[in-house]
Amino acid sequence: MAEEPTPRGFLSAGLDYLGSRFLNLPPEKCGYTTQAVRVPMRDGVELAADLYLPQLPEGQDAAGLIMVQCCYGRDAGIAFVNARVFAARGFKVLFVSTRGTYGSGGEFWPGRAEQSDSQDIVVWMRQQPWYPGTFATAGASYLGYSQWAFLRDPPEDCVAAAIMVAPHDQARDEKKSILSNASHIPGLRFLGGRSPLTETIASLPLYSSLEKYFSERKAPWLFDYLDHPNLDDEYWTAVRHHDSLERVNIPILLISGWYDPFFTQSMAQYKRLHERGVDVKLIVGPWTHTQASGLYSMRELLEFFSEHLAKSGKYSTAPAHIYVTGAEEWTPMPSWPPATTPQTFYLQPNGTLGPDQPAEDARSLSFVFDPLSPTPALGGPNDDWRESG
Repeated sequence: MAEEPTPRGFLSAGLDYLGSRFLNLPPEKCGYTTQAVRVPMRDGVELAADLYLPQLPEGQDAAGLIMVQCCYGRDAGIAFVNARVFAARGFKVLFVSTRGTYGSGGEFWPGRAEQSDSQDIVVWMRQQPWYPGTFATAGASYLGYSQWAFLRDPPEDCVAAAIMVAPHDQARDEKKSILSNASHIPGLRFLGGRSPLTETIASLPLYSSLEKYFSERKAPWLFDYLDHPNLDDEYWTAVRHHDSLERVNIPILLISGWYDPFFTQSMAQYKRLHERGVDVKLIVGPWTHTQASGLYSMRELLEFFSEHLAKSGKYSTAPAHIYVTGAEEWTPMPSWPPATTPQTFYLQPNGTLGPDQPAEDARSLSFVFDPLSPTPALGGPNDDWRESG
């Protein structure tokens, strides 16, 4: 039996106000209630979710419904950017914990159940008295990946999606970064000095080191990843959602950052959707993965959903809105990438790059690479703003 809806309290309202001020968001329109619900899946598993309903004047309809699937919990912090901001501005939000996480039944196996589970969530939503007939989806990172899994078979009542810093091909992501980017491992970037996991990754043979570290920790999927190094292996098919890029035909808002690990996939998503004539918008800021996950784009999200759910008619951003580094300015563009003129640069004898090809008798340059003492990096695709370029 579902719990009774709980009105937002004074403390929560104060935190929402301060968070909105910090993000420079438009004023709230209403309070909201929160209700814990259970969402049944076809195999008998139930997912834990929180239903946010705006408290509007009698006769005034909600702005629309947003569905969010999350594996990181539903507490106040993460709920603020994924649910509370929207609810306080008139939207209904169903905020669901994915299978095997934070009160949801079943086993968490990254990326495997989201396609079928999301379809079951929609079936359940349609049976509820608060369902308005259409909905949109939202979320960043894994929450965005969940959307690509869902959009592999997009239902007609899903009318828009806002996808931030998210891969559609999890196999490509994990193959590239599961061990190559320490900040990709949850929580590691917040630790001072060297953690036990840092020592584990630095130890050889790596597989044995990981077995020892994870012997009492729940991450069986990690060894599945390591046991299937070939991306063409059928094992990875369930988490590669290239079909979604061919099937989706609803307005899509893509948000990325120059220093995001999934930047290349976001660009591939935009390219294919744009080629197909899908109504796709692209925003790329001077952001890391965390920074681009909604904190600096909440106003855009609100305007996007107001347009496609509430039909406000006020969303008029350029097809591509790109932050140009160097010039340090935002530039609207009709598409991405812009027209360019290729330039060739050559390694010079003094160790610099230049437009002129060195003479044939120029002295050669060499260096020694030691994998145990790698070349220092100046940043790049990273979760941590302190280490981005």
